[in-house]
Amino acid sequence: MRHLFTAAARFKVTLEVRDELGFADRCEGVVDLRFCQPFLYLLRAAVTDLPAVAYENDAVAPVLRVEASSGSSLPLDVEWEMRTRSGSVVSGTNRLSFRGAAASQLMWRGVAGDADVAFWSVLHGGTPVATGVVRFARWPFSPEPVRVAGDGLVGADGARIVLVPRRYVDEPAPPSAPARRDLKRVVFVDDGLMRPSASGSGVQESPFSVAIEKALGLSGSVSAVRIPGFGARPDAYGHLVKLEQVPALAGGGDVLVLALGREDMEMGISPESFERTAAALTDLAMAGGSRVVWVTMPPFRGYEETAREYAVAVRRVADARAIQVADFHTLCRAASRPGRFFDSRDSGALSPWGRDSLARLTAGALGAR
Repeated sequence: MRHLFTAAARFKVTLEVRDELGFADRCEGVVDLRFCQPFLYLLRAAVTDLPAVAYENDAVAPVLRVEASSGSSLPLDVEWEMRTRSGSVVSGTNRLSFRGAAASQLMWRGVAGDADVAFWSVLHGGTPVATGVVRFARWPFSPEPVRVAGDGLVGADGARIVLVPRRYVDEPAPPSAPARRDLKRVVFVDDGLMRPSASGSGVQESPFSVAIEKALGLSGSVSAVRIPGFGARPDAYGHLVKLEQVPALAGGGDVLVLALGREDMEMGISPESFERTAAALTDLAMAGGSRVVWVTMPPFRGYEETAREYAVAVRRVADARAIQVADFHTLCRAASRPGRFFDSRDSGALSPWGRDSLARLTAGALGAR
């Protein structure tokens, strides 16, 4: 038998027991909680208003949000310390003022490029009851994997991670494709670009990896991977899951070909947010030892303008790092018959011509002559 006391007060407790024959007994006692130090708190604390990925000049203002079932009756304090890259430290402490069951505390305001690491604690009577760390990770990224939790990233040590990828690279070298003879393994990664036609034509198509190998003149060197969709992780924001999935493939292939963005477009992810995720993905893959080639999304019907903006974002990411781009978007736009690239009965899928064209374009970016 268990009873939950909801306040640090003095209670009179009565226990009465009765069996099936009618015999009964009871006892009474006093439970005084006024001077007890609890060790289990029904509260949740987390840093909010913090992006998973941010460029150096992006404004950030992390807020510590505390939710407690006891709310205003529980005296809680917060302490925080923000260390910047310049070596300065911004710290503070405050008594939480609850509105209902939640209270918030702004910890710092600045740009992501200035932040280094933040520490925070929630205290009751001077005793920490919840603590956390936020790290702002920069290039070169650590090879340790990150995990997506809700709308944020978490490191192996449980710290909240904000990835700060490179937006510009000082004097990048001219882009150069890897020599075909040097290719050992290519991993083509997409999130729906190679989605099969829903028209039910019944035509059995060979794997896309075979088409790239044919265009490259190689055999057994290309694998195609479609990463799980938005619904694969109900505990995480769909467009962030790529930050888990793609780095896990780095190192397994000589080159990672990233044909990503289809699902992001369909889920309404802004081009600005997509660009930051693409920059972080590229830096994570390069930190893992893989060379990277990007593929731009074609102008799918209903997403023509978004696809154009995504293609521009991919170009910016690639140009900053001097990496190759298989610009499928421009190829489709510039064609005299752009509809030829898409299935005649399913405009959301590529036609056999479109698949072969993409394979040749990708092979060219990979160094085929």
